[in-house]
Amino acid sequence: MSIMDTLLTAPNNVRMRLKGGVPKESLTDEVFYNFVYYARNHWHYAAGRISAVGDARKLLDGTGKEAACQGFTAALRLVFTDGLGIGPEKMAAVGIKYYFWASPKYKCFDPLVKGNIRKLHGLKTYHQGTIFSEHWYFQCCGKYYDPTMACIYRVKDELVVETFPAAWDPGTPDNQASGTYINLTDSRKLLITTDQQTCILMKKGEARHGFTSAWVLFEPTKENFQQAFGKFLKEDMESGTGNGLLTQFILHCLNASDDFQPTVPLILFH
Repeated sequence: MSIMDTLLTAPNNVRMRLKGGVPKESLTDEVFYNFVYYARNHWHYAAGRISAVGDARKLLDGTGKEAACQGFTAALRLVFTDGLGIGPEKMAAVGIKYYFWASPKYKCFDPLVKGNIRKLHGLKTYHQGTIFSEHWYFQCCGKYYDPTMACIYRVKDELVVETFPAAWDPGTPDNQASGTYINLTDSRKLLITTDQQTCILMKKGEARHGFTSAWVLFEPTKENFQQAFGKFLKEDMESGTGNGLLTQFILHCLNASDDFQPTVPLILFH
């Protein structure tokens, strides 16, 4: 039996129901659940893969075992079109094309993927959700199907806690319209929530299953900045005029003087 046949018959026998006259548009949920059931037992999530259609076809012909969200989304769409007979015009891709924080209540289909955000302090348990650099799913028959997160949404972007589409602007530090980010000089990224009460820092080299990096979450306090950045913060303060973007943000958070003096932030290290 081919993988396509399995996805149409187990555990829900959608093919039999089609033959019995049930409208195909009424069977999309059952096909989705079949897809997720099969994925949990045979496939793995791997962020960063970019060959969506290629990975999708490999998943369905049995020559591939892993994909990113684009690949799983493309594979499910092929099952909807080629297996169920839903016309492609009835489906629309949905993409979140910037970093965002997915709620911990939404879990990847892959049981080995537990999220990639932990708190700065305490045990390294990644129960604070997931940071994605982008994400794809699709709309069909009035619902949103996300095979990666094994969920059917009633509302677009239902899984999102916060998005980070724009760079933090020191010119208007108190008036950010959305979550923001700072690109650090060592290629890491610092994400900042809209209310600026939560920071999420990329931890390169701390890989999690499915992801090449983890993230640490903390409140913007002096002690937390010390622990999160260490010597890197000192280098940022001393770069150029000593007024690096990270330092500006920290001074803003700590309600320090706008007149930057290189010696003032050094109290962070004393």
